Amino acid sequence: KANKIELEAKKNREIADKKTKEEVDKYKKEGYKAAEKVIEEAKTPVAKIAAKKVADKMKKETDEKAKALENKLNKTSANAEKLAFKQAEKIRAEADEKAKKMEQDADEKAKEIIDSTKK
Repeated sequence: KANKIELEAKKNREIADKKTKEEVDKYKKEGYKAAEKVIEEAKTPVAKIAAKKVADKMKKETDEKAKALENKLNKTSANAEKLAFKQAEKIRAEADEKAKKMEQDADEKAKEIIDSTKK
């Protein structure tokens, strides 16, 4: 069961990473498109120079916000994966403890049987 949880967590992380990339790419594409539109709408050479500066600033802000979005989404998926791995580790520890207890009980029972034959 623990292995299944870990495999599912890894699979979900891969899906989340893919979706994060898609979202970040989409965000950047839209931001850059808006910046290019500012330049396109400028009519005079002076306006184009000013529009270029505005567009460069818009692209820089888009990159910064895209990076922040990527970091936030990656942190969220990493935390989910980490939680799943902790759950898997807890299941393993409980299973190990149960196996240890069963082994001790079996040893005690075997000792009782051996002791009863000595009498």
